[in-house]
Amino acid sequence: MIQRETILIVIVLYEQTLKNSITYESIRDEAMRLDLKFFVYDNSLMPDEDIPSYIHYIHNSTNPGVSKAYNEALKYAEYCKRDWMLLLDQDTKIPVNFFSKLFNIDVPDDVSLCVPRLLHNKMMISPSGYKFSKGFLLKDVPNGLNNLHRKTFLNSGLLIKTSLVRNAGGYDESVPLYFSDFVFINRIRKHIKQFYLMPFELEHNLSSNDSTNEVQFRIRFNFYLKGAWQASRSEPRKRFAYIATTFLRAIKLTYKSKNFYYLKTFFFSLTNHKL
Repeated sequence: MIQRETILIVIVLYEQTLKNSITYESIRDEAMRLDLKFFVYDNSLMPDEDIPSYIHYIHNSTNPGVSKAYNEALKYAEYCKRDWMLLLDQDTKIPVNFFSKLFNIDVPDDVSLCVPRLLHNKMMISPSGYKFSKGFLLKDVPNGLNNLHRKTFLNSGLLIKTSLVRNAGGYDESVPLYFSDFVFINRIRKHIKQFYLMPFELEHNLSSNDSTNEVQFRIRFNFYLKGAWQASRSEPRKRFAYIATTFLRAIKLTYKSKNFYYLKTFFFSLTNHKL
């Protein structure tokens, strides 16, 4: 079983205060009752001036992304002698009594990666299938031990041993946000073959799919492309797969919006990044 004193809860913020974070709000009371340890990395322009004293808080206005945040969390976890890190973003709703139930799950001693089901609009978006550097929805995955082959996960919700993160070389900071999870999971594939699916469903806000604000959606699409090119340099053997994945997304968005912006942006970005 995973013990209370072995976990470090890691939350990454961006332009949101901790107390307004859905994630923190959903776990605050239970975490305080169980005296759990927090690490908060804030990529906002301005620091959060209302951080509780029991939380280890780092502010970085340069916004280096989640990969840097998780690597800094790893250093702190090792300093505090924590065996596990629970990685969370600011918009993941955790179910009631999550930790009390977690500490009663009989996780095998040789397991280094535990994951929940991550849902968005009632669809399971993590774990997901993984092929040709592209994730795709799965109907379901059984609880307990599963083969890691052709599966991947989003960052938020990962419960991972600090020793595995260290042995894998940590997160690739040259891939700061988009595709950082794919690149990291590919790193740990060299070290483990199985993962443990916990009996939890976490509600996740997938902002990259929110097209209600066209201006913001186009900005995110540009970051998505940039992330793909960064990932392709990190994993050069998968370069064609990243190009194909982003091209197909550009076609899909062009068809959906009836606007050639996305295809034009794709080709412009591809040319200027000189892959």
